[in-house]
Amino acid sequence: MKYILKINSLFTLIMLFAITAFSQEISKKSVIVPLSKPGEAGKLYVEIHNGSIKVSGYEGKEVIVVSKSKSLESHHNKDKNSEDNPPEGMRVVGNNAYALDIIENENKIKVDTDSHYSSIDLEIQVPHNFALYLENHRDGDIEVDNIKGVEINAESHQGSILLTNVTSPIVADTHHGDIIVTFSDVSSENPSAFNSYNGNIDLTFPKKGNATVKTKSERGNIYTDMAVSVNDSEPKVITKSKNGTNYYSVEKWNYGKINSGGPEFSAATSKGNVYIRVQK
Repeated sequence: MKYILKINSLFTLIMLFAITAFSQEISKKSVIVPLSKPGEAGKLYVEIHNGSIKVSGYEGKEVIVVSKSKSLESHHNKDKNSEDNPPEGMRVVGNNAYALDIIENENKIKVDTDSHYSSIDLEIQVPHNFALYLENHRDGDIEVDNIKGVEINAESHQGSILLTNVTSPIVADTHHGDIIVTFSDVSSENPSAFNSYNGNIDLTFPKKGNATVKTKSERGNIYTDMAVSVNDSEPKVITKSKNGTNYYSVEKWNYGKINSGGPEFSAATSKGNVYIRVQK
């Protein structure tokens, strides 16, 4: 069974006060998406160009998508003839449109937005057992809360990634932003990886969690408040071959065990610090 929901919204503000509110939130839409297989595991795919993504797990059997749209006039070049210098006797009273497409097929949800010229913030509720594949490019962060026992993939090009009350495995990557994760459990045997070029990586583990941590920071430090046995390893030469060409790189990681050790959690940043914490 497949459900396709499409919202096309074009809002024109005709009140004088609206001229001063283009940069504010101007529209909010909520869509309830029924699942083909209620109660079973599913997957959520979201990619937006401008805006934030917030996903929360809940006890329901549907997916709820709330979209909030804002103008991005300050982020884009304007057509001066049409906006800054309107025809004589006329004024700008509205300039914002967006489209939100949601496709459901066999418990797989895909959310697409036409957010090149509008900032669209998404707040999505899913059952706890939904795997997540989230990506945004700018003008917002990615937040996830209360997702358990499934894979989480998050990529934010110019924002932070904030994950709370989640379980492994997780793959999180950001270029300009922090990665902050609080685990409720780390029982999965699959590895997790966290990478930031220009931000901190902050991981908080449960007191009884067992994990092997693999960390490095080119220009920062590694901090912990846990009883972690650390092995400051010697640099290793990594060799890769592709199309007859050999590539060599030298890598140095810090290895440590939390409690008795367990699945691997790697955290790498170029211009930030790495924090390994235990829940208080």
